[in-house]
Amino acid sequence: MKKTTQFSVVKPTLLVISVLLVFLCGIIQPEYIMAIQIVLLLFAARKVRISQSFIALLLILVLHTGICVLLGRDTIFLAVKQLAGIIVSYLFYKTIVKNKDDALDVLLVYKKFAIIIAVFALIQQVAFYAHISVIYDLRWLVKGQLAPANSVFRASTIFQEPSECALILLPMAFMAIYLFWGKSKQELALFISKKEAIIILLGYVATFSSAGYIGIFIGVIFIWLEYKHNPKQIIIFILGIAAFMIAYTKIGDFNERINDTLALISDDSQSLATANISSQTIIINLKIALKSFADSCGLGGGIGSHPISYERFIKDLPVSNVVFFFNKEDANSLLLRIISELGLLGLAGVVGFLFRFWPKRDGTFESIVGNMCITYFFLRLLRYGHYFNNGLLLFIIVFILMKKEDEGNVS
Repeated sequence: MKKTTQFSVVKPTLLVISVLLVFLCGIIQPEYIMAIQIVLLLFAARKVRISQSFIALLLILVLHTGICVLLGRDTIFLAVKQLAGIIVSYLFYKTIVKNKDDALDVLLVYKKFAIIIAVFALIQQVAFYAHISVIYDLRWLVKGQLAPANSVFRASTIFQEPSECALILLPMAFMAIYLFWGKSKQELALFISKKEAIIILLGYVATFSSAGYIGIFIGVIFIWLEYKHNPKQIIIFILGIAAFMIAYTKIGDFNERINDTLALISDDSQSLATANISSQTIIINLKIALKSFADSCGLGGGIGSHPISYERFIKDLPVSNVVFFFNKEDANSLLLRIISELGLLGLAGVVGFLFRFWPKRDGTFESIVGNMCITYFFLRLLRYGHYFNNGLLLFIIVFILMKKEDEGNVS
């Protein structure tokens, strides 16, 4: 039986709302989600807990920000906006998810919402070929959603783009794959059924997201590493490579983005204007992040400062024929944003965090969830540059709780 907490009456509702806010991030702007979280904290929480490690992190960030502001590399407005979002999101999820039981409840609710989104992704595929635009084209509901492609339809559901839909589905897609391929898949028997797993994976594939496929590839690597020279490790490796090659050869967008990105990385003379928009965006932000890092001697520009660095260094890049300039605010990649804004300090923090809480490979449910979170984190580092949207702080809290539970050290 679970311990009675200060949320004994309203907590189930809060828990559902907390997960729902992750799934509504495509419809509701981050600022409004933060406002909702503040209201819920004020009216529903009797006690807000802040860990000493989080306080220490904030003090370091404030000190770093102060130095960058004094050096003229950052502004108080941009820094406070990011710090406020991180603090509110952390306090909101930390107050609701305090132990392993809470984390399990969150994941179960998350799975149910993921199934709904996966089913809707499949419905959108049918609607596209049936020419029912009100279902497959939700620009009337989701502000800023990309227009549907004319050839292969990529399901975005209620998110701004297919890759965001894939990111939201990735945690449960990992669990679905683990149910079929994982070494300790019996641990998931009570968490997810094969029917649910198939629905989630089909919905995930329906996004036709290049970033999403990379996320799955990362997850398969972690599953593969569990076997340790077992014949199944060879089978999973072959199947993983085969799936990657099928996606590379059969899905034009995936092939184009891989080729263009590698070409731009390997050849500085390659024109940015000749590449697809996704490759343009990631390479431009990569070059700007590196310039910010080098120009600050590894200090970084300060949290929230990437837009300043973007405007400062974009003129130094060969972008005369580039039409679109996306992700000025978040660098298109959390890793690039950390390099640009937090420099060596941020990189050391990420490495230290992952090293401290890296999950064991002992086949427990906690270690499986840990690997699920790691897969999610790696995709965010590669592709998504926001510090607190899409439930990032929720998964960080779940990740830490599961590691401490596996160590038998949950307070």
